[in-house]
Amino acid sequence: MIKKLSRKWVVLSILCFLLGIAAWAPSFIHLLGIESWFPSFMHFKRGGYWLFTLIINPIGAFCGYKGKSTFGIISNALMAVSFFIIMFIGNLVAGILSFIR
Repeated sequence: MIKKLSRKWVVLSILCFLLGIAAWAPSFIHLLGIESWFPSFMHFKRGGYWLFTLIINPIGAFCGYKGKSTFGIISNALMAVSFFIIMFIGNLVAGILSFIR
């Protein structure tokens, strides 16, 4: 019984991780300019969908903790702070490129 309950927490944790990735997808599709690769009925706007990672992924990290899943905890924790990681990398690249020019 305990093993089944643990498995449910792990599945919820992985689902939250995948939802976090899906929340970032429209931003990257717009950033890379590959909207034309998708059918016309799919409109990718650079919305604030990534904000869902700040809500979904801490819940996923908690589910990973309850399910005793190291992958669930670490992956969701990284997705929860991914905005700050991406902002750091973006500013670092912008700084390097401005220094080179």
